[in-house]
Amino acid sequence: MLKTLQGYECCYGRISKDKQSERARLMEKEIGEFLDVYCVSKNDKGLAALDYSAYGKRKFRKLNTGVIEEVINWCNYKNVKALHNKKVGGKYLKTIFFLEKNYKNALKLMNILWNPIYPIENPIDEQIAIGLLLGYKHRNIIEFIEKNYKIKMDADKTKMVFDQIQDVINKMSVTLEELNEHSCVVLLETIPNL
Repeated sequence: MLKTLQGYECCYGRISKDKQSERARLMEKEIGEFLDVYCVSKNDKGLAALDYSAYGKRKFRKLNTGVIEEVINWCNYKNVKALHNKKVGGKYLKTIFFLEKNYKNALKLMNILWNPIYPIENPIDEQIAIGLLLGYKHRNIIEFIEKNYKIKMDADKTKMVFDQIQDVINKMSVTLEELNEHSCVVLLETIPNL
């Protein structure tokens, strides 16, 4: 395992009122969202998503590239794969990282993010689905919804809503070929270096 990240505890959504440890804040400054990719390699998170396009890579080169390269090499050793949308423009999350057992969920997340015919029509339900697929804690998803949509979620109904959306995710079926009917998604068997 990487000595630099030894003892790092994965984050399950950064928007809540929970305080990050000093170590987590320092590591985030060092390698940014690659912390989530590292958590996928440890099997602590099912999926991680970020922009690993040419534009996104330029942003990561401003961070600690030595540690990022160590994480990439470690992830390749642990067989972390990625779905990458080569489409120019659009949403920020172009790359989804996963272990093989989470491939179907990676396809579902890519479909939710990029399908012009929304698989989940309600934008708030869509954000909840994205949060669930990324493994965020419910309270962090709620905090995100309340902050960004100015909607106070009813505590009594929250579990039911989350269960219903999880049920929709579970029933969703999508293939790489179907994704490529609307996008240009490639499967990366290894993560390319910066």
